[in-house]
Amino acid sequence: MVKRTMPLARRVRANLGAIANAAVWGGSAIFCALLYLAGGSEGGTRAVAVVVRHPVVVPISGRLAAIEVVVGARVEAGQQLGLVAVPGLEQRIVAAQAELQVLHSTLAAGDPAEARRYAKDTAGAQARWLSARVEWESVRAEQVGVDAELSRLRSPGLAVSAIEVERLSARRDTLAARGAALSEGVDALERAYVVASGFEAAGADTVLEARVQAAAARVEELRALQEAAILRAPAAGTVAAVPRTVGATPTDIGTLPAPGTWVEAGIAALSVVETSSREAVAYLPPSVARELKTGEPVTLVSTDRQSIASTVVAVGAAVEPVPLRQLADPTLVEWGVPVTVRTNAAVLTPGEAFSYIR
Repeated sequence: MVKRTMPLARRVRANLGAIANAAVWGGSAIFCALLYLAGGSEGGTRAVAVVVRHPVVVPISGRLAAIEVVVGARVEAGQQLGLVAVPGLEQRIVAAQAELQVLHSTLAAGDPAEARRYAKDTAGAQARWLSARVEWESVRAEQVGVDAELSRLRSPGLAVSAIEVERLSARRDTLAARGAALSEGVDALERAYVVASGFEAAGADTVLEARVQAAAARVEELRALQEAAILRAPAAGTVAAVPRTVGATPTDIGTLPAPGTWVEAGIAALSVVETSSREAVAYLPPSVARELKTGEPVTLVSTDRQSIASTVVAVGAAVEPVPLRQLADPTLVEWGVPVTVRTNAAVLTPGEAFSYIR
């Protein structure tokens, strides 16, 4: 029997499909191996540099008189970003200043009859004191409510948005400042009422001086309110819009509120994103996270394969859903413990992705 040998070219053509299939699978295996090596020995866990976003909270309800920046603008800490026009505030300031001027003039003139007229206004002094006290108690009650909500949000194991915590913190600071200014005015008005009640013993000039002090405190309180209506950058960074998920239209998303828009106290009108970061967050399996301790050295690997020495600064108290951007497969839901690391020297770009290696 004669054994026939098939030419090599013919054998190749006959097995072309199998060869192509093997090439595809082989290439895929090599590509996965390269991804594994680039991702590090822990299976390519992704870490993302922390985006520090500071909400610019509206301190008092009113209409936006102006927005002086645009999305993407670089700003410095304390820079004026906009102004809220509070209905009737300007008129209240003018009236308070006019009253203070009249009281000063009356006290300086030394007219006993005029001094007695102001000094014997006991009912008016009491009304002003009680009105200011009601306003102060309202601000104080709101501050207590904000404190309670902040305490709840900061409970261990409760996953909440950092921007929500910062928004409430900014609102609390605004209320505390208003409360302090109102408290001074209430004290001055109470002294004026007490002195006016004992007019016969105190004398007209003493009562009038108390009225002057109370009026001056009122002017300062209103000026503090006027200053609070100025929206300022809480930190240096880049202006960004606040996502609006309730009642938003496509044109509202990613834009700043327009002048003339009514804004409520405690709502973030815009935000400022810091331009650099020193921290990144990785989501690790609980078994791995349990072994980590704060202060432990770790390494971040950038996309250009640069190793960045870092240190663990926080290990989450609970398992959380992994953010979409850090999922190995965006079609699957994954869970992990958030681990925050801080670079020893390098400055990161907010949102920059890294591989995390222990």
